Amino acid sequence: RATSASETDWRQIVLLYERLGELRPSPVTALNHAVAVAMVDGPDAGLTLIDALDDDLDGYYLFHAARADLLRRSGQMVDARAAYERALALNPNSLEGHAKSAALYYVEGKDAEYKQAISAALKINPVYGEAFRVVGEITARYYRFEEAAELARRAIAMDRENPRSQADLGMYLMRTGDELNARRALELSFRADPYDVVTYNLLSLFESLEK
Repeated sequence: RATSASETDWRQIVLLYERLGELRPSPVTALNHAVAVAMVDGPDAGLTLIDALDDDLDGYYLFHAARADLLRRSGQMVDARAAYERALALNPNSLEGHAKSAALYYVEGKDAEYKQAISAALKINPVYGEAFRVVGEITARYYRFEEAAELARRAIAMDRENPRSQADLGMYLMRTGDELNARRALELSFRADPYDVVTYNLLSLFESLEK
């Protein structure tokens, strides 16, 4: 099974959604197809398809959430922020929506707005450590690995049962050169989820380097 977006066969998924669209066409199927296309051909290709669905899906919060993600990936931060806000207006209890909105503010250095978005998520679920993990994950995409590691630590402090936070911490620490603590974090993650292929491969890399 694929354990991350990078391991997913997105080209195959594009073909499957194209076939589904032929058999049972719907705006939601078209949205899912557009997201898959973005994973293959880049966010701008996905946005072209998504924007064509605006009339049909304007009241659907996942439409705006997906559009926000692609706008962020393409560097259109102002439009991404507006899309996240529209998604949250339609579904104000979306924990992931608040977390991703917080991440956008964090990478832009908008501290007050970041804290407000994080607080909104924690107001819904006071132990939602995933909010900090999501912010860290997006921060790492901008090569800010030390900050991402601290955010992963905050996520772990709130929810020690989430192996993804430990795995993320391990990967970020590897990028900062802290191999000892990176391995410890990856081992903790793998102990909790021994089916995670990415974590397994990273630990195997450590073992091969020791030989």
